[in-house]
Amino acid sequence: MPSFAQQTGQPCAACHIGGFGPQLTPFGRAFKIGGYTQGGGQGIASQIPLAGFIQSSFTHTNTPQPQPPANDFADNNNPAINQISVFLAGRLNDYAGGFVQTTWSGTNRAILLDNTDLRLTAPLSLGESEPRIGLSVNNWSWGAGSL
Repeated sequence: MPSFAQQTGQPCAACHIGGFGPQLTPFGRAFKIGGYTQGGGQGIASQIPLAGFIQSSFTHTNTPQPQPPANDFADNNNPAINQISVFLAGRLNDYAGGFVQTTWSGTNRAILLDNTDLRLTAPLSLGESEPRIGLSVNNWSWGAGSL
């Protein structure tokens, strides 16, 4: 997440194998296990836990369709906004952080809360080791239905 990169001051490749994707490096796993709380970034952007993206498409066929493929579309040359996602992802305090994605789907005109991971964590002192204890609430979602 761009907001995680700003918060930690690290490039995406510090957490992700290949700089992008779901596979995490040891640093990325430690960041996630630590509740997304690590800092290190500089400036105002390191304090703003927001990110987002827009996915769009344009469909053109050599021969127009006999009728429009769906409501609000023409028989050819159809631009569309497939989805818009906003992420609230970052540190709340020394012990809590999270990742929440809200998506508007242009396909079915619905707003969804998805890809959510909220973490509460604290380090313990156990000799030479520093294990963590925590609570994670994740992978639940709900939809607001069609708009």
